[in-house]
Amino acid sequence: MRVVIFLCLLVGVRAAPVEDEVTLPLPGLSVKLPWKHYSGYLNGTGDRKLHYWFIQSANPEPEYDPLVLWLNGGPGCSSLAGLLLENGPFLVANMLYLESPVGVGYSYTNEPIEEYTDSMVAMDNYKALTHFYKKFPELKGNELFMVGESYGGYYVPTLSELILNDFNINFKGFAVGNGILDQDWIDTSMVYFFYGHGMVAERYTKWKQSYWKRIGLPGPEPTPFIGTLGLLRKKGIWKHTLECKEKYGKVFGTYFGNIPTINIADADLVKELLIKRFSTFPNRHTSPAIASCCDKLVDNIKEQSKDGKEVIEMKHVFGCFTLDVIASTAFGIDVDSQKDTENEFVKQAKKAFSGGFTSKLLILTIMFPIFNRLLNLLQKINIVATPFRQTFAFFKKVALSIIEERKSGNEQKPKDLMQIMLNAHNEDIDKEDEANMVDYKEGDSTKRRKGLTLDEVVANTFIFFVAGYDTTANTLSFLAYNLAMNPECQDKCIEEVDRVLGEDKPGYDNVLKLQYLDNCLNETLRMYAPAAVANRHVEEDCDIRGYKVPKGAGINICIYAIHHDPEYWPEPYKFDPDRFSTDEKRKHHPYAFLPFGHGPRNCIGMRLAQLEAKAAMASVLQKYRFVKCTETEDPVVLAIGTFLLCAENGIKLRVQQRRK
Repeated sequence: MRVVIFLCLLVGVRAAPVEDEVTLPLPGLSVKLPWKHYSGYLNGTGDRKLHYWFIQSANPEPEYDPLVLWLNGGPGCSSLAGLLLENGPFLVANMLYLESPVGVGYSYTNEPIEEYTDSMVAMDNYKALTHFYKKFPELKGNELFMVGESYGGYYVPTLSELILNDFNINFKGFAVGNGILDQDWIDTSMVYFFYGHGMVAERYTKWKQSYWKRIGLPGPEPTPFIGTLGLLRKKGIWKHTLECKEKYGKVFGTYFGNIPTINIADADLVKELLIKRFSTFPNRHTSPAIASCCDKLVDNIKEQSKDGKEVIEMKHVFGCFTLDVIASTAFGIDVDSQKDTENEFVKQAKKAFSGGFTSKLLILTIMFPIFNRLLNLLQKINIVATPFRQTFAFFKKVALSIIEERKSGNEQKPKDLMQIMLNAHNEDIDKEDEANMVDYKEGDSTKRRKGLTLDEVVANTFIFFVAGYDTTANTLSFLAYNLAMNPECQDKCIEEVDRVLGEDKPGYDNVLKLQYLDNCLNETLRMYAPAAVANRHVEEDCDIRGYKVPKGAGINICIYAIHHDPEYWPEPYKFDPDRFSTDEKRKHHPYAFLPFGHGPRNCIGMRLAQLEAKAAMASVLQKYRFVKCTETEDPVVLAIGTFLLCAENGIKLRVQQRRK
């Protein structure tokens, strides 16, 4: 209550000569203030007014003491909290508490602000500080220090940068406590914070992370608590596995936190793991309306390339296309995200794939496996929600709404994935299908299996979305890039499309005849596989090449490293579609090409993905060709902080119209 009374008095302080801003004895405080207090407003940009509270040091001559500027964070937390609840006055320094940005506390503006960036806040704070020196000129030559916390990790450094260019300010340094900084700095500091507070056991961690060394398996040195995750975040999983294969050989050990993970970049061993010993490493009649989605794709390219706007970001265009295909084949609805870019489907799709190795939640769950269970509990009771869970909630709501409509309606049901699963919803499978079903692991055909539950229908529809959206969009983007960078290959594709399709729309039958386009697609999948690694979980102790791999360990099949191994693929960084001609394909090691995995648990959407990609590219090549431009990277820079392989800066190409 007293704090409220104190602040009420401050509001009444009028902007006037500085002596008029001296704070009188505060209500609720019976003793005389031992320090001199000032409160008022400082000018920011335009009519923005920033409220301040200034307290002189307790020394007899405070005009000679340093000035300390304090900024709280938030954004939105008043610096008066730092004054009244954290710091108070200082004995040897003059303290200036500034309520920033405008809109916080008693700081205000009469002008509407549509966008208020960190740089704008820094400029307001800089102008407020210069105004402060005009009110208190005796302090201008004194040492200046800035201190902040939380989002002050942005406010303090950005203001410091402006002050460094002002030679009239005696700026000596700044400090930030618990600041929001660069993600790498934060995640790294978290490790030492937990260690320093006794929340993780160093001796136990070092013992767990010495397993591969104890049994003689080579690999990179792990970092305490997070294992080799730091290398993944620094280099990207594709580059990390490639470099490790070259340095340590085709079998090497890493750590996902404290979990030992054996990495395989040997095609012969991959065959053994995925086929012969499948049971040790488990887990992990639709006719899609692709033609109409292809039409929308071509229309979208036409719209973006008119009026001389020929440079197109491929991921955006193909991302909208794949989302349209998924919406129609899985949910039976027409999204048309290529025109309606603000559609909620598009927003939720992007949200689902945000984060990666830079996620703080990932770091926490690696360091503390129990945190994962806590996080799941908090999400179930809606206290927190990760982006992925938010997206799942959105699609669950959509799916349940569609299910209710189809249950109540009598119209003909569309033949999409959801309807196929709904037909099996809570129904026993028929006798003929049951007789043909054998459990993979047990080999027991006597177990009677039930139809899908409602939760399984929703979950599988969502999995269909997750597996098909980003992967296919990235593949099409890389395919367009390869064709633009290799025009002779694009000419062959165009000749084949014109000969096989003519002006017909791509369909299941004629797309299968596009053999050279298929070669180009496969070569793109070799160079830029959707995922750099495929994961398996070890269910029981086993022996791999003489190394004992314990139950609970992980296995990484290093797809990118295998796809770029010159032993399997001569000149691996060269785009050569002829590698996949009928004659050349026979020469390949069957387990050296793994874009969709291999064995009983390979990607079930493989054929749909291939059909979708070829139909889309054939539709575009019927009317356009891809051409590199000044904005096209050569070579393309791959992202390092993501689980899926994608271009760090996007893929920008020019399109030229071939025919109307």
